[in-house]
Amino acid sequence: MNIVSVINKVVAPLKRSINLMIGRAVVTLINDSTGLQSLQAAGLSEELLADIERFQDYGFTSVPLPGSEALLVFPSGNRDHAIAAKVDDRNFRPKGLNPGETCIYDYAGNTVIIKAGEIEVKHAVKVNVNAPMVDIGSGTLEKILNGETFQTFFNSHSHVDSLGGKTTPPIIPSNIFHLSATVKATKGF
Repeated sequence: MNIVSVINKVVAPLKRSINLMIGRAVVTLINDSTGLQSLQAAGLSEELLADIERFQDYGFTSVPLPGSEALLVFPSGNRDHAIAAKVDDRNFRPKGLNPGETCIYDYAGNTVIIKAGEIEVKHAVKVNVNAPMVDIGSGTLEKILNGETFQTFFNSHSHVDSLGGKTTPPIIPSNIFHLSATVKATKGF
């Protein structure tokens, strides 16, 4: 036996372990009730891998759909204990973002895109903001909500009556007394 054969024989198990340390798999099941989310996935040649711990970035979490692709790490090449380093789904990932932009998205096409100069929120149905206080700055929406634009709009609006004609503007116009205490305080009243 020559020296090269001996080295190859000694190194072969190490080489196999290294080759098996990183792999791809297709997610088949997700358990989101555990401290670290756990996955089941199909690996090499229909290899079924269970109880795969999925590490996610702090402050961000998601529940991928079955069929998503996972990048798995097998410490020491041990296929009995996989860790999901990343999970992605090429079918739903938004494309065409500009350099530096960040996007949060889901399978339905809903997105929050952080762009230079703005944050764009797109949802097909509804956006909820659930907070005891919302500060929306001093732009147009703030002017509408704090009364300046709303009062002007309210005091000049009309409706269509049952005969198809227009009603007159409100008999009692909105004034400073109709504004909330918070708005009055910000206006110095």
